[in-house]
Amino acid sequence: SACVSNYLNVVDTNISLNKINPFVNRTVSVHSVLTPGRVDNRARISYVNNSSEGYVNYVNIYLPVDSVTNDLSLNEVILKPSDIVSKRISDFLQVSVLIKVAPQSQTNLEINYAQVYPSVPRLSYQLIIPVQPGLTTNHTSVAVDYPPSWYVSTPLQPSVATSGQLRYNDLNFPYLLTLDLYPQP
Repeated sequence: SACVSNYLNVVDTNISLNKINPFVNRTVSVHSVLTPGRVDNRARISYVNNSSEGYVNYVNIYLPVDSVTNDLSLNEVILKPSDIVSKRISDFLQVSVLIKVAPQSQTNLEINYAQVYPSVPRLSYQLIIPVQPGLTTNHTSVAVDYPPSWYVSTPLQPSVATSGQLRYNDLNFPYLLTLDLYPQP
């Protein structure tokens, strides 16, 4: 069997010289697609600035060290490599970018990344999303797709479960999802 640990830690740093963090709502949605030997992930972080001042945020996203990032986009525009700082720190891949959220507006940051694992008869998949200390408004949803022929078991009751899909809405933090998957030939 193989264990795939997917880790997504989003750390915000307000560098706009104001204290509007309580007026900025953050929503994180993660969509993971499991296939034999590979997990493709899309994480979308949405910021809604409800204040009358601009919000300048240096975002650090921590991923598993073995992740391969495909692209990073801001409001559906793919960022240039010169706008992104990526480095390996201990057991993590840190991806950093500067974003600006105008007053009374929304900005969406999206990262696509993949993980590879050996094809095995049993897979244990974990998704870990820790909470940033001091963050007061954070909502998270998770979607996991897998081949419909696979059997899956999980201790966490999904909001929606269909053949090949699990959905979790508005999760509490810190968040840990564990799935045991049994690919069928």
